[in-house]
Amino acid sequence: VRIPEDIKVTGCDNIEASEYCIVPITTIDTYSQKFIDTAVMSIIKKTKNKKVRRMNCIEPDIIFRQSTE
Repeated sequence: VRIPEDIKVTGCDNIEASEYCIVPITTIDTYSQKFIDTAVMSIIKKTKNKKVRRMNCIEPDIIFRQSTE
């Protein structure tokens, strides 16, 4: 099977290794660290009885690489 001629490959979470594969893999960056940071800050605020702002949607990005070209 040849990539991307026979099959297209897409990953998720934009892990660093996806860029360094034999055929660099297209991936979706969901900004996991941003979600984690926001959640932790919300928990800290809640434990201090502070008002927690409602979390907005964080739009993912597609990082195009050779596995889908």
